[in-house]
Order: sequence, then structure tokens, then C-alpha cells
Amino acid sequence: MKSRQSAKSKKTDLSAKNRPVSAIAKNSPSKNLGVFCLGGSWILYNLYFGSLLSGLADAADARGSRLTLYFPTVLDSPDGNPFHRRARLQGLEDLRSGLLAGGVVLGGRDISEDDTRALHAVGRPLVVLNTDLTLPGLFQVHSGADDRTLTALRHLMLKGHRRVGFLGLYEGGAFNQICLPAMEAGSREYGLEFDPGLFEAMQDWDLVNPLDLQERLMNLVHRGATAIICGDVRQAVMGLDLLKSKGLRVPEDMSLISFGPLPEENLVTHPALTLVEADLRAAGARAFDLLEQSAQGLAPSTFRIPWKLGTRGGSVSTPSTEGPPRA
Repeated sequence: MKSRQSAKSKKTDLSAKNRPVSAIAKNSPSKNLGVFCLGGSWILYNLYFGSLLSGLADAADARGSRLTLYFPTVLDSPDGNPFHRRARLQGLEDLRSGLLAGGVVLGGRDISEDDTRALHAVGRPLVVLNTDLTLPGLFQVHSGADDRTLTALRHLMLKGHRRVGFLGLYEGGAFNQICLPAMEAGSREYGLEFDPGLFEAMQDWDLVNPLDLQERLMNLVHRGATAIICGDVRQAVMGLDLLKSKGLRVPEDMSLISFGPLPEENLVTHPALTLVEADLRAAGARAFDLLEQSAQGLAPSTFRIPWKLGTRGGSVSTPSTEGPPRA
């Protein structure tokens, strides 16, 4: 493992095997690829982002490239609210100068308008990995958060649910901005108008704050939801226990569905959780393919992570004719 310190950022080299150089480095003296993280070091032990990064690292290593991670500067929010804090990308100067052969921006927070403009102006091979919003003019791997929401909603509708709640991520984020229209569009497929009161956003950056999570879940219960889509799998894992503590049985009284992957420790404790899943390692590897296209001067394109209903899980059933108890 190799590391180096620059004046503005900290970097960690992930792989250094001597392999044939990829197309990305043909016109560059460097084999290094920068990974410009929008999230902090927590990305390394987060299963979702870790899977994306692992797939990218394996694809890069197979073509003789090395990854160097740059962590962002996180700015204080003007109102003191932690989920309004913005991340400023670090390391783009190394990409512009040619120290790096190419770069991948890895999501974890919403990308700012200033950083988006900087990415357009960088003039080097570049891909944005796991964005919730479409960024015209850039190569990107889109999270497909709206597609997976629609897949989950359709599954619940086919089971007979007509009042489906959605528990999103932090209030005001891009994830919620694209998932709400997906809930509205999916409801219209079944001749329904989505009730905006069935869309709840977390009030804290901590998605598993038990008090906040319990309040959001019970708001959906009291508004007549018979099923809930959790935007983050950790919410669903904790939600199973919180609903049980309120006398609600899953799936008899309330159906619950979320998005994979499920952490290994929860495969034992919560094996029955129904998930919509994707091959995130393959999605990370796809980012490397797009980076090569960028190096070849091809027109920017977007790859959307494909999601499908998982084969495991039993936390979804037909709605109870009596409806859930109003705990």
C-alpha cells in the first residue's frame, strides 16, 4: 500500500500490481486513477459504497491502474443542521495537472453546483459514480434509486397494497427528490394518486437515529399505510424491531421492503427482509469501462444501475383486511 500527502488533500493508494496499461493511461505518464469521494472515510466500511469501490478497484487493477482516494472537505451548514452540510471535492488539481490519468467521483453526498461546473471544466477522463441526479455532459453511473423505488412499489401493488408509505433519506436531498416522482408515477400505473402524506424524510443525517426513525415509521402507520418502502436497508433492519415494539407484526400487520445489499450480520438476525437488489460490484466495474470511453473521446453516456426483486425475504404479504393496529 502506498500513500502520499499533498497540501490540500489526503490520498490512499489501494492497489499497485504491475499489469498492462489500460486505454486510459495511453496518453498519460501515470497509471494512477483518482477517486474523488463526496463522502468521508465511512464510505470504506459502508457495504453499498464499499461494493461499488471494490468493483471499480478490481477492474482498474486488472488493467494495470491504481486507485488513489481523495476525501472531501465538509463545510459547516449555515443553519447548524448537520444534514445541510456540503462536501467540497478535493484532488481535482491533480487530475488537471496530469498527475492522474483519469478520475472517478464517488457519491455519498449530493454534488454541489460549483463542483459540477468544475467537473465539466476539468478536461480529463472522468466518470461520476452513483449519482441520484442526471448530470448532462458527463459520463456517469446513475444510482437508479428511482427505478428501484418503482420496482418495490410495483411488487407491493401486485400484492394488493394501495396505501404504500415511503421512508426516505435526509430531508432536502437528491435521493428524495427523485424517489417521490417514482412513487407518484407508480401509483398512477394502478389508477391512484399518491398521497404526499405517505412520504416521510429523516430529519437527521443519521438515518438510523432510533427516535427519529420511530417517529417517521409511526407517522406512516397512523396515516393508514399497509406497507412501507425504506430508502436505506439499515432503516428496514431497525424498523422491523421498532414496529415489533409497537405491537405491529411484519408482514401480518405491516409489509416492509428495502434495497440491498443486506450486511452479513443481518442475514442471520433478519433473514426474512424482502429486498430489491443489484450487482454493485459490476456497477463499479462499469464505471471503469465508461472511464475508458471518456479517455477515447467518445460522447458522454449514462449507465443506470439495474435493480430487480431479490429471491429471499418474507417481509411482504397481502394487506390485512383489518389494517394494522394504530399503536
